[in-house]
Amino acid sequence: MSNKTVQFGRILKQSFKGLLRNKMMVFASFLVTVITLTVLGACFAVARNINHQIDLYIEKEYSLSVYLRASISDEEAKGFAKILDEDERVKSYEYVSKEDAYNDYRDNYSEEAFDYIFGEKDKDFLPVSFNITLYDSDQTGELLEKLILVNFNDINAEPGEDEVAENEVIWEYSSTEDLMNKVIKIRNGVNIAGILITALLVFFSVVIISNTIMLSVFARKKEIEIMNHIGATKYYIEGPFIVEGCLIGLAGAVAAVFILKGIYGLITGAMGEGGVTAGVFKLELLPFGSFGAAVIFGLIFVGCVIGGLGAMLAANRHIKN
Repeated sequence: MSNKTVQFGRILKQSFKGLLRNKMMVFASFLVTVITLTVLGACFAVARNINHQIDLYIEKEYSLSVYLRASISDEEAKGFAKILDEDERVKSYEYVSKEDAYNDYRDNYSEEAFDYIFGEKDKDFLPVSFNITLYDSDQTGELLEKLILVNFNDINAEPGEDEVAENEVIWEYSSTEDLMNKVIKIRNGVNIAGILITALLVFFSVVIISNTIMLSVFARKKEIEIMNHIGATKYYIEGPFIVEGCLIGLAGAVAAVFILKGIYGLITGAMGEGGVTAGVFKLELLPFGSFGAAVIFGLIFVGCVIGGLGAMLAANRHIKN
């Protein structure tokens, strides 16, 4: 057996002894590390899902939805469709007729809510609409500026009795660009808050782990002094303490991964397949496996760094070269 193997075995043995010697402080260090890494992993999961939601809407959903005035019939709406057909920025569009909108209300609302909205009105009460997808979603604003200027003459339509004073055919519009800007602000806020909270927790973790290792150093003070006198290397003396800190960080990382996976599984299970829909916004979470490997290896790395750094601070402070 080589000398290096013997030294490594001795370092591991002393590390486990140190952990067993200060059980309460080790447990406190472990808990703080678990909390720190759980928060870090949660921030990562939230950021990944927000990015997924942004990609989902930018790539799969329409960029702009416009509603024409109620007096415009399905036949007259073809004039508006022609304008979209001729615009090079428009990739495709979904036409929603009055009847389609009527059936959508009937299918998605309770009978009481449907009767409250429509009363004695029929499908002509609703406007026709277009859900528009662009080649480049950044051009949404430019296209909208053009469309809101389209008037009744442009599509060969006559305004209704209540619309004689109106000129533009668009009654209302909504853009996913505004929604995405809000989501991006939320993502940036989560990232900043996550960094600040994690940095604070990392600081506390390093301090507590450092204090835990310091107790181990004091408990072996005489042994360390003897090793210094006989010329033991810095690596040989500090090795067990650094490994001790890394083991605390590693244990905290493993526990944090299981906690994150369990909580994430409960949330996705409660949401069910396909996510949940709030209004027009559909929230669809990524499966844990799609980013689980990054979380596992990332938390293990960070945990070992936190533990090793705390141990090095304690060892360098209290062990003479």
